[in-house]
Amino acid sequence: KYTTPLIVIDFGTATTFDVLNKEGNYIGGAISPGLELGLNELTKKAAQLTSVNLIPPKNFIGDTTEKQIQSGIFSGHICLIKGMINNFKKELNQENVKIIGTGGLSEEFSKHMEMTNDYYLTLNGLKRIFNLNS
Repeated sequence: KYTTPLIVIDFGTATTFDVLNKEGNYIGGAISPGLELGLNELTKKAAQLTSVNLIPPKNFIGDTTEKQIQSGIFSGHICLIKGMINNFKKELNQENVKIIGTGGLSEEFSKHMEMTNDYYLTLNGLKRIFNLNS
């Protein structure tokens, strides 16, 4: 469906990164805690912090505790993703790498970075495999 090299980022309980090289071979990836998991664990372990809505803040510097948590969780996750993408590109020795976001929060993240949102990528892939084997 997409040209390679390719990085697929799945935004679920975990944020997973899958990397395909220019030949289209899966070569590995990375797994980090997802956005909601990070927020839940932060508010669970830090007694003085309460849960907030997962919305992107207008600024990196929050002027309330709520905005500071939103910045740390949401903007921090964007920085994590962009940093991982940059490092994957270096290891691939490729600048032109297609980035695909899929899963739970992919639509929201596609608004804040250069990424194609394909929410149903996994389900469509499974359907394609099923059809090939039917």
